[in-house]
Amino acid sequence: MHLTGINVRLYICLNNKAMKETKSTHVFDKLSKPARRALANAGINNLQELSKLTEKEFMKLHGIGKSTLATLRIAMEEKGILFAG
Repeated sequence: MHLTGINVRLYICLNNKAMKETKSTHVFDKLSKPARRALANAGINNLQELSKLTEKEFMKLHGIGKSTLATLRIAMEEKGILFAG
C-alpha cells in the first residue's frame, strides 16, 4: 500500500489510537506513584498477593491512603477477592 500526504498522517493517527486502545491497564496503574512504590516495596504485584494482607496492614504501608484503599477494594470486589481477616 502506497501512502502519501494526508493519508500518511491519518494512517499514523489511526494506528496510534488502536495501539492506545489495546494497551492493557492494570489496576495499579490508576494509583498514585507513592502508592505504586509502596506496593512494589512490599512485593505486591497483583490483587491476589494484596489479598494476603488485612486492610489494617495495608493501610500501614507508607504511601497508602484512603483513596488507594477504596480503589483497590472496588477492584478486588469486582474479581471476587477480599482482604485477609
